Amino acid sequence: MGALLKSRTLCLQQLVDAVGLMLSEAPALGSLLGLHSVRVARRLLELWSQRLTGKERSLLTNYSQRKVEPDPADPFPEIYLSPGLGELTGPLLATTCPEKLTLHKADKKTLYFNCVKGTNRKGLCNRLPTVWVFIMGAAYKKAGKEKWQLLNYLSGEAKMAIYLSRKNRVEIREGQEARSVWLCNIKARLWLEFRFYKHIGDLDAFKQRWCFNEIVCSVVNDELMFAQVFIR
Repeated sequence: MGALLKSRTLCLQQLVDAVGLMLSEAPALGSLLGLHSVRVARRLLELWSQRLTGKERSLLTNYSQRKVEPDPADPFPEIYLSPGLGELTGPLLATTCPEKLTLHKADKKTLYFNCVKGTNRKGLCNRLPTVWVFIMGAAYKKAGKEKWQLLNYLSGEAKMAIYLSRKNRVEIREGQEARSVWLCNIKARLWLEFRFYKHIGDLDAFKQRWCFNEIVCSVVNDELMFAQVFIR
């Protein structure tokens, strides 16, 4: 934005006159904006080209063929903002609400999220949203919801264990270690679920809900077996 202002390039017409109707002449853009890197100039042209709608591309084509002329009454096009990520990529660097990231539409929440990504771009580059992707074996999505229901349950129990252990510590009661409370609560819930499903003769439903990759438990010879981390 600053380079465009310094070069007094304030409208698309000036840009087209400098780099051509196809927005492809990177050296010309570099000369116009004072950029020393042709690669950066080419990347800018690619981003700007991607922002053009089909209608806008059609207008440029018709203008080049002298079929239409600019209308001074046309509204000024939206100016899209960018977090300034350069060539850094990753799941956590995806632009938040790109359709709202303009000078006219951006709200405080959208600006905040994208500013955080721009400020911490190096630390977020190619970083996964959660380490559970390695453990559960897939990215977080609606498909295979059983695994994520299991993850949400374990996370919820961890939060409850932290709360209860702190409460017990304040009240000087047993159960002051969060890990012990967490393991106890999970094992109690699983024993209850296992006995219910075994009683109704539907252990397959129990396995589908609780035994994903045997991370928490498994069923061997119709008996409940906990994973090593849950054995004290």
